[in-house]
Amino acid sequence: MPLFKIRQSPYQWEEVVDIVRSNKLERFARSGPDSEKYLKFKKQVVSDPQMSVFKYLLINQLQWAQSETARQLDDSQIVIKPKSTMLFVEPSDVKILKNDFPYNFAEGIHHLCVWTKFKIPVDPLSPIGDISADTRTVIERYLKKTFCEKYGIKWENLLWFKNWESLQSVKAMSHIHVIIQGVDEATVKSMLYTSGVCLTKEESSMEATVVC
Repeated sequence: MPLFKIRQSPYQWEEVVDIVRSNKLERFARSGPDSEKYLKFKKQVVSDPQMSVFKYLLINQLQWAQSETARQLDDSQIVIKPKSTMLFVEPSDVKILKNDFPYNFAEGIHHLCVWTKFKIPVDPLSPIGDISADTRTVIERYLKKTFCEKYGIKWENLLWFKNWESLQSVKAMSHIHVIIQGVDEATVKSMLYTSGVCLTKEESSMEATVVC
């Protein structure tokens, strides 16, 4: 049995919409080549006894930790403190990255991740570790300000989800998957490594403060 599910044919937009809206996120899978690429990446990273995928992300991509310090610690000892305890209020707490190992999406569909220093709270009533309706409202306010108002993407051309806890490959830090279509490569590139458009405290006030 392969370590990952393999998706032979690319997901078309209509199927992506169906999966996200039905919340059947376990159906997503990478192509065979991208799965092999991901396995090779993980093997290379952990070949260094002082490195992990979590540390690699913090040090090299998010640049939220110093290599000299992080390499001396176990993952569980690394604490990334947000500047604000409110969701999507402080730009230094948010960063948009391209997913280097996306699911097998059709050409023209872009897979981004919005990483956060704050922990996006899990709904205690959810048996699968999903998020609450209030948290979804705050996240969508941020996404609309960033992707729709700033970059002109139509809301119907944007999908998003947060993996349930059981599906997360990096559990130590929260992130949101954002799937968009109908946008050119130059626009996508201009989004990367930015915080997007953060919320005011009033816009974020529906969400309870997070545990740091």
